[in-house]
Amino acid sequence: MNVTIPRSFGTYRVLELIERVGGAHIFLARQTSVDRLVTLTVLPQESAQDAAFRKRFKRQVAAASCLGHPNVVRALDAGSVAGHEYIVAEYAGGRRLSTSLEEGEWFPMRRCIGIALDIARALEHLQSRLIVHRGVNPRAIVLSESGVAKLRGFSYSKPLGGDGSETWFEVDPFATRYMAPEQIRFDKDVDVRADIYGLGCVLYHLVTGEAPNEGASKAEILSKQVAGEPTDAGRLRADIPAALAAVLARCLERDRKARYATAAELVQY
Repeated sequence: MNVTIPRSFGTYRVLELIERVGGAHIFLARQTSVDRLVTLTVLPQESAQDAAFRKRFKRQVAAASCLGHPNVVRALDAGSVAGHEYIVAEYAGGRRLSTSLEEGEWFPMRRCIGIALDIARALEHLQSRLIVHRGVNPRAIVLSESGVAKLRGFSYSKPLGGDGSETWFEVDPFATRYMAPEQIRFDKDVDVRADIYGLGCVLYHLVTGEAPNEGASKAEILSKQVAGEPTDAGRLRADIPAALAAVLARCLERDRKARYATAAELVQY
């Protein structure tokens, strides 16, 4: 494990590195006090010495810690060990939606709708806590072993009305396929409608097998996100119900005023 944190990390036993995201490392760990698997996100000492990284990480901890919903990966603990800031979240098991899509898994229509509804309910909860996720994409969705879809990955999240400095690392190229036009324009007043757009992109990918704004380069993808129009989903999958096609079209409106105004409105539809 090519990182400088101990295997025994407080009451946690570090098992393996899952991924590196910006200045943080995410591990699979075992909480020895209750013998359960968890994910352990650690801000290493060298990153914690940077005041901006430290502040943004704490904002992520604050956002995740105030959430509690069956469709949101729960935060369990946070603190500091030997100069390493950390946050602990539940380990949902299962697999990321991105893994299923990358392997070409084909989802029945009912399952597509079920996943989208689960994440829409998660966004409804975030909205009730005045939090904008800003990173809804297949990597931020876990399909748990029980079959429930859960939203994770609060590294991009911010309080409603906060500015972009509350993101604690740069947006990765994968995420740009699911970003709302106003995020790409760096608008400061991004709200839940950007998350609804991201969910629309995920649902489009689920039902058609491809993201709505694919391109040969990051620049091409960004251009399509801002000014392009995705191929009508019905042309890519014949069994899409007309009502679902209408939901997709509204979620993917370039003008956010034309999208659903709230996650609750989307759920009720």
